[in-house]
Amino acid sequence: VSFNDTIVIGTAMNNASVRVRAPLTVNGTALILRVSTDGGSTFSDSHAIFYVRELPVISAIVPFHGPANGRNNITLSGSGFASSPSPLCKFGQELVLPVFVQPDEVVCNAPRNDVGHKSIDVAFSNDGIDWTNSLSYNYFPAIDVIDIFPSSLTVGVDVSIRISGVNFFDSLFCQLGQLSKAKAIVIDDKTMHCMFPPMTEP
Repeated sequence: VSFNDTIVIGTAMNNASVRVRAPLTVNGTALILRVSTDGGSTFSDSHAIFYVRELPVISAIVPFHGPANGRNNITLSGSGFASSPSPLCKFGQELVLPVFVQPDEVVCNAPRNDVGHKSIDVAFSNDGIDWTNSLSYNYFPAIDVIDIFPSSLTVGVDVSIRISGVNFFDSLFCQLGQLSKAKAIVIDDKTMHCMFPPMTEP
């Protein structure tokens, strides 16, 4: 097997595939790969392109948790990501096409998970063969808001809202329209309170 001008001895696996160790070369190189069946005297007219890239590495995942019904984007930060023909994100054993890829960032859409609270490993591959290290991503059951009290507020005074529902957990936030966001005080999995500063307009 030739990689440009470098010839490497391969092992025939069957009449349709050969296993070969790629030569050491510079990251970012594209090599023309041809096959010989006569000891290197002649090579195939057809060829494939073999891309040499650094192994990607994940350093952070944001957010690190999301709802069990999925469909939310998560961002993987790191290095060595490439817009190759076949990049893949992996959630546990489920493969997902990335939404966006650039050298230091990948955006993936989390798949659905019906187990509820579950921590899984997330990884990325430029080619579906060599994978990054993995980081944990946690699913939580879908949150459902059933009732809020009070259902109206007075302009100019602090706002305290009690929210009733299901599947509440620590580290939730509340948002009042588009004007204010506050960290929730979670009492239990069915009740939480949110405090907002005074609203200056209706």
